[in-house]
Amino acid sequence: DLTEITLPSHLKYIGDYAFSSSGLKSITIPATVEEIGSSAFFTCTSLASIELGSGLKSLGYSAFYKCAFTSVELPAGLFYGCSKLETVKIDGKVNYVGDRAFRECSSLKSIDLPSTVTYIGEDAFLECTSLTTLKLPASLEEVGVNFAANSGITSFTVEDGNKNFTV
Repeated sequence: DLTEITLPSHLKYIGDYAFSSSGLKSITIPATVEEIGSSAFFTCTSLASIELGSGLKSLGYSAFYKCAFTSVELPAGLFYGCSKLETVKIDGKVNYVGDRAFRECSSLKSIDLPSTVTYIGEDAFLECTSLTTLKLPASLEEVGVNFAANSGITSFTVEDGNKNFTV
């Protein structure tokens, strides 16, 4: 059973079901990978750690279905400049929104951050001019410099129980 793999540094695409049901425990996705196909890590129930490369632009449906992650970081610049992106719902155990993750997503109107997010990186929502409100989860501990600069945000909501932020 495959438990470990080193992906080549020139890899651009991880295909549908590529590592499905494997015994992988952790994996680092190189910065050259732009797309992870549908169900690429489907039912990798031992996969507890993943490092997503900064070149990632697309995640296929159920790419990480039933993986054993305890936390996931959205890499810096993940959706940087995706000017047609309108809505984002982040499910699961994401605890870190990387620097510039949604920078210049000028059509972004709503984002639903899960209750597990502890950090929002610098410039994460910079120039998201269509985003008018943002709900900060109770778990949020820190935001980076200019995380919402030059955005359309006119109001923040802080989830009950947040000890670090008040509005």
